[in-house]
Amino acid sequence: MSKRPSPLPAIAVFGQGIIGSRAADHIVAAGYPTKTWSRSPRERSDFEADPVAAARGAAIVAIYLKDVPAVRDIFSTIEEALGPGTTVVNHATVDYETTMFLVDRCSELGCDFLNAPFTGSKVAAGNAALVYYAGGQAGVLKRIRGFLEVTSNQIMEVDSPLAATILKLTTNLITASTVQALAEGL
Repeated sequence: MSKRPSPLPAIAVFGQGIIGSRAADHIVAAGYPTKTWSRSPRERSDFEADPVAAARGAAIVAIYLKDVPAVRDIFSTIEEALGPGTTVVNHATVDYETTMFLVDRCSELGCDFLNAPFTGSKVAAGNAALVYYAGGQAGVLKRIRGFLEVTSNQIMEVDSPLAATILKLTTNLITASTVQALAEGL
């Protein structure tokens, strides 16, 4: 007798810009029950205008927002819908202080946290080929790896949420320095 596969967890995707919308498309195509939210209304059948309603009942809250103020604002708005049984996955590029804010608030709320900023362009997102730098509580990455694999072609596990932030910021700095050197060379 074969075991029935367990149903896929409900997902809330925050941020429907260039990367988040493409990630959401792959998540939906993989069969995950999904709600999406963005500051600007989107013409998607899974779009929810109320961020708290989007987060409520989600097992995984994936944040693909553009900057620190947006991440802090939406997290503070939805935290009433977060708690045990929820995993918050931050994909946004944020600073040390915001990473610690997310770690501490998730701990206080009793939800799991994984920091998984990425490298990749809109083409990579469209091809489900993002590269995640993932660091968080023990066991969280293992538990949701299948979910992350839907939008990526590589997951680099690091020691902690802060290590993921440092790796992402270092990657951005190297890229910026390379572009500047090439521009000066031309």
